[in-house]
Amino acid sequence: MLDGVPEQSQLPGVDGSGAGPEGWRQRWAWWRRASADGAAAVDVEPMPCINCGTEVSLQFCPQCGERRGDYRRSLMGFLRELLSETFEIDGRVGRTFRLLLLSPGALTREYQRGRRQRYVSPLRLYLFVSLLLFGAIAIAAKVQAARQSPPTVGAAPPVVIAGGDPHGAWWQQILHARSAELEGMSANAAGAELIGGMLDVLPIAMALLLPVFAGLLMLTSLRQRRYYVEHLVFAVHVHSFWFLLTFVVIPLTFITDWLFSLMLLIPAYTVVALKNAYQASWRATALRSLLLWLPYNLLLVIAIPILFVLGLLFGG
Repeated sequence: MLDGVPEQSQLPGVDGSGAGPEGWRQRWAWWRRASADGAAAVDVEPMPCINCGTEVSLQFCPQCGERRGDYRRSLMGFLRELLSETFEIDGRVGRTFRLLLLSPGALTREYQRGRRQRYVSPLRLYLFVSLLLFGAIAIAAKVQAARQSPPTVGAAPPVVIAGGDPHGAWWQQILHARSAELEGMSANAAGAELIGGMLDVLPIAMALLLPVFAGLLMLTSLRQRRYYVEHLVFAVHVHSFWFLLTFVVIPLTFITDWLFSLMLLIPAYTVVALKNAYQASWRATALRSLLLWLPYNLLLVIAIPILFVLGLLFGG
C-alpha cells in the first residue's frame, strides 16, 4: 500500500491474475476506486468524518455524504474530479441520453420506479440542453445575419413605429424610444436587434410554459391520480428531447432547408413517450395528445407576439 492506496491484490474482484478483456475491466475498476489521491475506500482504518465526526471506513460518510481522505490534489487530479462531479462522467450521462433519445418515455418510467441515481436529474438535464439550444440559436442568428446581403438603410417595420407613443403608458414610451433607435439602423441591423431581444426572453418564456404543459397533462390524466410532479418530470424529459432535436436541426438547415422537416419527429416522439410513460392504449394516448397539443399550441401562438413585443422593449 502506497500513500493510503491499496494494492490491486487487496481489492475485491482483482486478484492480479486476470487476462484479456476481463482482466482489463478489473484493473480499470480498481483504478477508479483507488485513484482518488489517497482517498481509497476499501480495507482502510476507520477515521472520523471531518464534517460530522462519524467513524468512516468507506470512501463517503454514510451519515452526511462527505468524502474522506486528504483533499490536497494535484492539478490533474483536481481537474479530473471537477469534470467528474460537474458533468457526472460516470455513465449517468450516457445512460440518460440513450434512454431519452432511443426509448421515448422510458426515462420518465425509470424515475417513477425510483431508479434515479443511475441518471442525470431532470432539472440538470433541462438546464444542460437549454444551454445547448439557446446558445446554438444565438450563434445561428449571428451567422444568418452575416450571410445577409449588404445592409440597406430603411425604416423599422411599421408595426414597431405604430406601437409607440411618447405621451402614452410607460411601455408605449419605451416602444417609441426603441422604434426611434431602430429607425436609425439599417434593415438588417434592426432585424438582428429585434431577434436578439427575442432570444433574451425566449428561455424564460419556455421555462414558464413548462409547468403549464405539465398542468395540461395533469388535466388529461385525472383518472390515473398522479401527482403534479410526475407530470412535470415527463414535461421536462419531452422538452429536453425537443431542445436536443432542435439543437441538431439548426446547423443542418444551413446545408439544406428540407432538413427542417426533421422537426416532425417532435409530435411523433411525444405521442410514443406519452404511451410508454403512462402505460395507456394507443386510442387513449391519441385522445390525450389531442387534448394536450391544442391548448399548448394555442399558448405558443399567443406567446410569439408577446415575445416580439418584449424583444422590442428590452432588446439591446
